[in-house]
Amino acid sequence: MPCLKAGGSAPKFDELEITENPDIEEPGAAVIVRTTGRNPTVFSEIAQYGDTSEALARSLGKQIRGFLAASASIETHLADQIILPLFFTAGGSFLTKGSSEHLESCIKVLELFTGQKVKTEKDGKCLVVNVPKFKRENHD
Repeated sequence: MPCLKAGGSAPKFDELEITENPDIEEPGAAVIVRTTGRNPTVFSEIAQYGDTSEALARSLGKQIRGFLAASASIETHLADQIILPLFFTAGGSFLTKGSSEHLESCIKVLELFTGQKVKTEKDGKCLVVNVPKFKRENHD
């Protein structure tokens, strides 16, 4: 596995690791990028039929640059997965780059089943998601 130093224009990558899997006989391309730092996250992109590797890399680069520029703590496609654990533990809030259908669905389902409200509001380039703490109703 070669390990390369990369630099240049923002965002600056401290380390770039490139791996290939020659055992895969199917055509196609996929890229997975793991960022490190204050808010580490993973981005992935799988090429559709007819996509070039360059188009795949451009699309993934656009996602990563957008996330880093927004200064969000949680990537958009991870936000829906954090709602339930946050609700059942301590409650709280987080910043994400934007909303997704999955996030909106998760919020609606949580509100329907619990009667508690998850609040969202725009804050610059980010979306602030405020998740309440679970309150057990006493039906004695």
